[in-house]
Amino acid sequence: MKGYRTLLFSLAVAIVGVLQSFDWATVIPPEQAGIALTVVGIAGAVLRFLTSTPVGGKE
Repeated sequence: MKGYRTLLFSLAVAIVGVLQSFDWATVIPPEQAGIALTVVGIAGAVLRFLTSTPVGGKE
């Protein structure tokens, strides 16, 4: 992935900006925010283990 890291970082910053400006209170009720964050965290961990490079491994 050499050469794409800066592009991916910029894309991630742009996505965070869009997500921050979105009105999440209209989509996720405040009492369910903790559950939603837990699901997102677990999904991220599962996706990391499904990648081609093992956790902690070199390319």
